[in-house]
Amino acid sequence: MDRFQKEITVSKAILERRSIRRFKPDRLTKEQITYLLNLACAAPSAKNSQPWRFVVVMDEQERERICDAMEQGLKRFDGRVGSAWHSLSIMRQAPVNIFIFASGIRDIRLERTILDTVNDMACAQSIGACIENMLLAATGIGLGSLWICDIFYAYEELMQYFGKDETLVAAVSLGIPDEAPGMRPRKPLEEIVEWR
Repeated sequence: MDRFQKEITVSKAILERRSIRRFKPDRLTKEQITYLLNLACAAPSAKNSQPWRFVVVMDEQERERICDAMEQGLKRFDGRVGSAWHSLSIMRQAPVNIFIFASGIRDIRLERTILDTVNDMACAQSIGACIENMLLAATGIGLGSLWICDIFYAYEELMQYFGKDETLVAAVSLGIPDEAPGMRPRKPLEEIVEWR
């Protein structure tokens, strides 16, 4: 695994990470993805629950079937989710798509109590830390990534396709970047921080 590492500090990876929406067609290796998943799973989680579960899609035909299922879900919205269609086109051309499921979050279609909500929020934060680790690790080895939440517009279709008990919470597309976007504007700390 050491051969994937290059001299890059955590702060450099944070500042250089970009949302990549165009990938080269080059295939990634199972070894590269395993490396990223190991680092993703080093994330902290509420009560060390480690609620993340992954479905890694590297096969082109499987990718097409999943994207077709997502397309069916998007059609229900009559064009009102334009960004989701763009996300779908990115997923279709990305060499790898990883679907992230949570074993501790209730299905979004179910009612919840306040305790369910607290648990779901803690689980969602754990999953977020896991995904961010994955994105930073990808940056660290020269790969591009895109964190995708537009999957929720096709939640029913994707849950039916995967047939899993866990709750689908996100997808990440990975590949060799075919673009080099600059850093997007960030709000100044004065707008978002309250000191007490």
